[in-house]
Amino acid sequence: QDIFWATLFVAVVSALVIAAYSKPTPNFSHEGFNQALVIFRFPIGVLALLIPLIAVMAANHRSVQTKAQISLTKTQIENTETQIRITTENNAFSNYFKHSDEFDKHIKSRSPKSGVISDNSRHLHRKLFPEAKLGEFHISKKTFEDIDSDVESILSASEAISSREDGSKGPKYLYSLLEGLLKKYSLNNYNVQAEITDALGHHDEQKQLANTAKNFARSLITALELDEKATPSELLMALAEFNYTPPSLGLVNRKDGVQHTSLKEGVNQIIRKREAEKRMAQAYNQKLNEEKIENNK
Repeated sequence: QDIFWATLFVAVVSALVIAAYSKPTPNFSHEGFNQALVIFRFPIGVLALLIPLIAVMAANHRSVQTKAQISLTKTQIENTETQIRITTENNAFSNYFKHSDEFDKHIKSRSPKSGVISDNSRHLHRKLFPEAKLGEFHISKKTFEDIDSDVESILSASEAISSREDGSKGPKYLYSLLEGLLKKYSLNNYNVQAEITDALGHHDEQKQLANTAKNFARSLITALELDEKATPSELLMALAEFNYTPPSLGLVNRKDGVQHTSLKEGVNQIIRKREAEKRMAQAYNQKLNEEKIENNK
């Protein structure tokens, strides 16, 4: 704009100066107009420069407007994204507590049936749904793997009871492991723990240890039921189905003269049985399908 006004000023001043010194006489014929163009050639030329200057100024004005519009649009987009993020976080936060409350009700409604009491359902909720605050309300693959790892540790620890060297300390080690896992998941079975403490050194300790392991598995399965898409592993299901058999009924092995109940073998037997039942069911269904196809021919 400064250049525009400076150019216009030069043109006007030069025209006035030329007019003052030339003292042209009015002549409205074609000769007079031609003479005027000759006399005022310089100011007219300066004024001609205003045409490209005006075009440049108009283009610059449009550029400034476009830039301002882009900046405004960008700001609006950022504000919208911020609002969406805040809304999403608020919804996730609200949904997290809603899901946590539903889990608490779920546990309380089933605890009497499962035989295991949850000391802190919210802690158990965080263990099973670690990404719930991010809006993920399904049991993750990693959580299932962690649970199976804990079950494997129970079965491995139970084998210590089978060894002559570890026979005396095996039950105590398994009890310690189970106690740690119960605390890990905020599960507690006070009756079983009290009986184990009183029964150490007797055959009943193995029964109580087996029942504690079974109730541990049953409790986790009960907690997992909140997620309709969750499918407990065969290992966890088998441990939940395991029934301790007293020595007189036969599910007792003898190794190195030490009498013990094989928890791991019992669980493996259940898994094999379940797999055999599945194969039989699949074979039966296949046979039915083949008969339907044959009858439709």
